[in-house]
Amino acid sequence: MKILFITMDSLEVNCSANIRNRGVIYGLLAQGHKVDTCSLEKNKKSIRYDESVTELDGILNYRFFVTPNPWYERFRARKKGSELSKDVFADKKTKIQTGRLKRWCRAQIKNVFSILNLYDMQKVNVRQIRNLKIDVSAYDVILSSSDPKSAHLFGYEMWKRAGGGIPWVQYWGDPMYDDITASCGHIKKARMKREEKRLLEKASVVVYTSPFTLKKQQQLYPNEKSKMCYTVQACMEAEDGLAAKKEKRADITIGYFGDYHSRVRNLSNLFQAADSFRVPLVVCGSGEDKMESPFIEYYPRLDSKEMKKMEEQADVIVCVCNRRGTQIPGKIYYESGRQKPIIIIVDGEYQEQMKQFFYSFGRYIVCENRVQAIQKAMIQAKEEVKQGRHYAVPVEMQPVTVADKILKKLDEKKK
Repeated sequence: MKILFITMDSLEVNCSANIRNRGVIYGLLAQGHKVDTCSLEKNKKSIRYDESVTELDGILNYRFFVTPNPWYERFRARKKGSELSKDVFADKKTKIQTGRLKRWCRAQIKNVFSILNLYDMQKVNVRQIRNLKIDVSAYDVILSSSDPKSAHLFGYEMWKRAGGGIPWVQYWGDPMYDDITASCGHIKKARMKREEKRLLEKASVVVYTSPFTLKKQQQLYPNEKSKMCYTVQACMEAEDGLAAKKEKRADITIGYFGDYHSRVRNLSNLFQAADSFRVPLVVCGSGEDKMESPFIEYYPRLDSKEMKKMEEQADVIVCVCNRRGTQIPGKIYYESGRQKPIIIIVDGEYQEQMKQFFYSFGRYIVCENRVQAIQKAMIQAKEEVKQGRHYAVPVEMQPVTVADKILKKLDEKKK
């Protein structure tokens, strides 16, 4: 089949959604399908651009790029030292042009945009597709993937361009109405639910990344229940998968790699467990809640090449689930290809169901978000490191399996 894969961010952007996107693309290609992608054009000056992601140009059939809206481009965060576009404040002739002030203003503008709109700021770029010369009717399937959720608006416009005659698969990283990161009032939530329903009604297949999200969405939108399914996120065996066993040591180093904003995840018990247990903990990502300890080192978000080096140096990987909601952090799946113990700290109202779900893979050490439970998990992880246990990538997480599950659901709906 010939597939048009749509996302709003450039596939070179360093984010969890793009790791998931690349996994699906690899799976589709491995099955012999032709994949063209359509995304925002690359911007090497963007703060999230990852220069280490270079393999896509060599494996994709064709790549279409959307030129960003000038308004969006003006407020995009850039790497330090890069040449800036026209100054945001030039028309005011203000002398206050420090990076800190610009970042603050950018955040406020994004916040206002979020309050007034149902979608992320990428929505302004959806209009730019009128400049794209794509014969959408030449494709067998349109597959739009979020986040950002405006990717599905993009997909909708492409689907309309084809006269609605092509199957459209929506792959949701997070749901729209039930997204725990979306804080808004009742009126906006009601509008979000109507908009999500409108999109789902147009889809041929809707794919979620968590069985708990699938169940919740089927309850929210019973008329679309039959077209919904879920698949775990794709994982590929990491470079250290065949590496020699590490020299046995008395101590271990634990690594947490990902964001840890307090309104989404609670890492305080992990910090306390590492400090009181005197276990070295490396934390790499964006977050505001930090605990001062001689056993905890903090690093900012890094590009994937630097991150991989740090992940390889850690003996144990720890992942923390969200405070509430049905979603599963993608990092759990991405790390599963490594030859290391993985501790999953469950949290929220679905923690019992999540424990059983993770236990089913026979791969993880699972514990509740309590200091003593985390310390017990650390002891078990230390023992697994000592034993030199081998970890295989679960079949369900292999890219080909993930892609196959999506396309089988599409075949089922065609019948």
